[in-house]
Amino acid sequence: MQYDPLSGWVEYNTVWSGPFNYPGATDIIVDNSSYPDVEWPMVGPGTGNGWTGEGDWGLFYIGYGGPCNTSNVVGGVDPPFGYWCSSNAPRHIERHECATGMILPDNIGMNLPYHNMSEVIVHSWRPSHWYTFIWESDKSHFDDKTNELIFNKGGFQGGEGTLMGAEWYIEGLYEEITMGMEWYYDKKTNYL
Repeated sequence: MQYDPLSGWVEYNTVWSGPFNYPGATDIIVDNSSYPDVEWPMVGPGTGNGWTGEGDWGLFYIGYGGPCNTSNVVGGVDPPFGYWCSSNAPRHIERHECATGMILPDNIGMNLPYHNMSEVIVHSWRPSHWYTFIWESDKSHFDDKTNELIFNKGGFQGGEGTLMGAEWYIEGLYEEITMGMEWYYDKKTNYL
């Protein structure tokens, strides 16, 4: 049997809800003068231009708040700072942000409507497969008319942001148990 890394993942071109419009982070810029007693790489004979080798162009940007703010339930990190949170890093990184929801497609065999959505978990690859996201949601965050599922927690697993997910799967829905070796646990009835 050949291993299939995407077996069970939905590869359909899913519509993702964009990130919240967070304010920019406060940037803290660190260079070798910030820590004069520390020997930074590439400082010394032969470097000539004083480039420290740390961060981009000798400067290390740390963003505080903004999209990493812990009050932002989706995508927030604790503590709320880091390189990927920066608003103006010289490398022009994608700031830390993620999708905040998705439209569950009803034309790919999803078994809508769902009886119990008390603990829904969505797993998704980041485009290019650098890492995976995990989001939590529940019935109170699902629109029956549009099939939009809004995430109420998660999305902070990666670094550099993206506005959407790629291949994904969903768990915590009894109706999606469609083959052997799949399980559903109902906490209310204590039934597997």
